[in-house]
Amino acid sequence: MKLYKMLAKEFLAEYTDTLQELRNLTHEEMAERLRITSRAYGDLEREQYRFSAIARLFLLLMLNADELKAFLKGFRKRSPPKNTPDISEIFTLLYQLGLTANYTGFFHTSYAVYLATQ
Repeated sequence: MKLYKMLAKEFLAEYTDTLQELRNLTHEEMAERLRITSRAYGDLEREQYRFSAIARLFLLLMLNADELKAFLKGFRKRSPPKNTPDISEIFTLLYQLGLTANYTGFFHTSYAVYLATQ
């Protein structure tokens, strides 16, 4: 599990940096969209801070369907090789990204991601 936390931390830091550049957002604008302080965003970029569940959720909300699919594929490429994930692995990944089972659409989102990977 520690390996996945490290991979997620590194991937999210790189992804947010790339997203900030693609969207032509300032450091402060990106922090505002993630609902974190500018200082916390700087710590994220330097991988000194982990995304809170809220920041991860707002990052996902910034993405359209194609970007979300590319985001998940990008994380999968970083993960140790495995066969196509089963639904429980997708639950785990979404949980690590900050979505929890008490979120109404969690199971629907998980199943949609599962279908997208098939």
